[in-house]
Amino acid sequence: MSLSEVEGQYMGLLRFTPAGWAEVLHIRDGLYVKECDQMHMTGTLQRVLETGRVAIEAVPYELSWGEVDFAEDLEAY
Repeated sequence: MSLSEVEGQYMGLLRFTPAGWAEVLHIRDGLYVKECDQMHMTGTLQRVLETGRVAIEAVPYELSWGEVDFAEDLEAY
């Protein structure tokens, strides 16, 4: 896929409503400890979508953004 074909990308920024967070906790309560330890956010969001009990919405963002894990990353931006 080329960059021009990308319609959206998970930025790692999330906001949960109380109902949305309750759904995440409900899902995690049904998992074994090892499953919880291995669960990542995109997998969690997928499970929330699959239940159909809570809506997930995206917010369009047009400006530049980047992931900063280290001081060197910040300097690069």
